[in-house]
Amino acid sequence: MMPAALQCNDWRTDRLREAQAVLADISHHPTSLVLLACRVIAAHSTDRIEIEDAEKAAALLRSNREVQP
Repeated sequence: MMPAALQCNDWRTDRLREAQAVLADISHHPTSLVLLACRVIAAHSTDRIEIEDAEKAAALLRSNREVQP
C-alpha cells in the first residue's frame, strides 16, 4: 500500500495533467470546465509562467461571461 503522501501527490499530478489537457484543447470544453482547470493549475502547478497564464485566462473568461447576455 502506498503512503498517503504519495497518493496525495499522485492525485495532484493527475489533476494537474487533466487541467493542462483541458487548456490545451480549450475550444472543445465548456467555459465552466476551463475555469476549473485554470483554478487547478493556479493551485497545483510549480511553473510560475503556467500559473500566471492560467490566472490571465481565467480573468479573460470571467470578463467575457459577464459581458454576454
